[in-house]
Amino acid sequence: MAQKKDKALIFAVSFSSAAISASLVFFGMQMGGSTGVGLSDDALQAQIIEGIETYVGQQQEDYEKQQEEVAEIPAFPEIDFDFDDDDALLGDEDAPILIVEFSDYQCPYCAKFANDTLPLIKEKYIDTGKVKFMYRDFPIPSHSQAYPAALLAECVRDQGGDSAYFEVHDYIFANKYDYDAIVDLALGLGVDEGELTECFENDTFKDEIENDMDDARNLLLPSEVKAGKGIGTPSFSVGGIRVRGAQPFEVFEQIIEAQLAE
Repeated sequence: MAQKKDKALIFAVSFSSAAISASLVFFGMQMGGSTGVGLSDDALQAQIIEGIETYVGQQQEDYEKQQEEVAEIPAFPEIDFDFDDDDALLGDEDAPILIVEFSDYQCPYCAKFANDTLPLIKEKYIDTGKVKFMYRDFPIPSHSQAYPAALLAECVRDQGGDSAYFEVHDYIFANKYDYDAIVDLALGLGVDEGELTECFENDTFKDEIENDMDDARNLLLPSEVKAGKGIGTPSFSVGGIRVRGAQPFEVFEQIIEAQLAE
């Protein structure tokens, strides 16, 4: 009902605006002693009314199209694969819904999700015990800083646990990868610098990161594999539903709410 009222209001405003504009034009013509070249007053009025109807119709059509685009939620397939792992976890381990993200620390779309969407998911679902969030690595080879960022974050987690990991996670996505700055951050969290350096230089978590990348490829559908498409970042499993790309909060919200209602 509210949506119909909104449409009616917009229609009325659009019509009034068009009518006022047309009336002003017509009044100006009358004041100037002319009603248009070769047109009678009645013909000009009819032309103005026709123009108003065309304008309002287009405005209404544009509005309805815009509403459809806002309301449209992409359809995502279910995934027959368990993406749960021993990676960094944010939230209550007993939360009923697991979101797994495969992400790249140098990907701008991943940063958009981390900075804009994840805080909303955290506030509404993670902090309230409804959702747990797992971050897994998919550093794209062409991103020279993605792998070292993933490796350093894993090395910090090895000593500081998940809370320290997500401190680094948030820092990188807000500020970009900076080895020295992240080490300083880690030291403030109680991480031993010598152990951290050794972990990083020995590539200690190479196998772990490669395992994440192997699992990430299972997000692809057979048809996409056949077409030679690679995984895009960020990509998600939201309670077993595949979501690709930095979708807005509303997409995650709809999927989560549907699963909570089951």
